[in-house]
Amino acid sequence: MKFIVAFVLLFAAVAAQKSPADESRTKAMADMKHCITETGISREKAMQVRSGDAGSVDDESKCFVKCYFKKTGFMNDADEILKDTMIARLVAEGRSSQTSEDVINKCAQEKGTDSCDTAYKVFKCYRADIPLSRPTHSHRHEHSN
Repeated sequence: MKFIVAFVLLFAAVAAQKSPADESRTKAMADMKHCITETGISREKAMQVRSGDAGSVDDESKCFVKCYFKKTGFMNDADEILKDTMIARLVAEGRSSQTSEDVINKCAQEKGTDSCDTAYKVFKCYRADIPLSRPTHSHRHEHSN
């Protein structure tokens, strides 16, 4: 009986631990929620922007990206793009260091009419070359007929 209790407690402790990737996703979601509140953008529209769907981009969408960039450290308080932080994040996600540097160095050159527009242009540029990272495991089930 003691063995079963110890096993259950050990299993619960292991299950409760989060991997760095899980923590990164949790922080990203918290940052998104903060920026949704700050900018007033709808959650649905924020998710569209994040996924790279530029269907109806407006100032609210662009300022959402700026807020997110500031929360993640991609943009500082002087509205400057922080290339090293962006490159480090991409490499941490498993991207090639050289590819990350090339893309971010190219995209950081983008300039908009204001800081929200600049953040969005940089985001759009790098999202075109580096798609949104997805978890490595899939929850999809294949069905065959």
